Amino acid sequence: MRYFIIIFFLMLGSGFGALYLVRQGWYPVAIINSEIVWEYNLDKEVRAAEYYYQQALRPGSGQALQRDSGQILVTHGKQIRTTVFKNIVERKLVSSALKKELNNTELTASINNAISPYLENLNLERAAIALYGLNLTDFYELVIIPQAEKELLYKQLQKNGINYSDWLSQAEKSAKIILLTKDF
Repeated sequence: MRYFIIIFFLMLGSGFGALYLVRQGWYPVAIINSEIVWEYNLDKEVRAAEYYYQQALRPGSGQALQRDSGQILVTHGKQIRTTVFKNIVERKLVSSALKKELNNTELTASINNAISPYLENLNLERAAIALYGLNLTDFYELVIIPQAEKELLYKQLQKNGINYSDWLSQAEKSAKIILLTKDF
């Protein structure tokens, strides 16, 4: 009887732990070339994109679509989520291609060299918070470093006489993408 009670509470605790993790977004939504895309990360990027969209559409921003910005976000929420997912796919493909082209030391040095001008910008953190609602660490992770990787790959492809758009469409076709949700 004693073991039954212990096993029962272990199972109960495991169930509540799993429920907590799922509610926090720690479950996979896709697998791209054996790299997992977690709902938590996707949601963070979607929130940043929606925040940017809201900032662009707020009165006084100079944008034409100022009215009903909340309705626009509701209408385009799925489109924003799909676009963010496509950006994640592109980022993962670029990152894996760079890892194949360069060794870890070269890759790290090249990325650090590319992002070094941003490290000196004192207003970058304020701009990241104002435009995307992201802290500086997340802004580097989601915007600066992926852009540096993309530019680095673009240069590598240019050296080999390959168009980036052609490479990307071929990489997307050959990538093994497993969707674990019906959202996309």
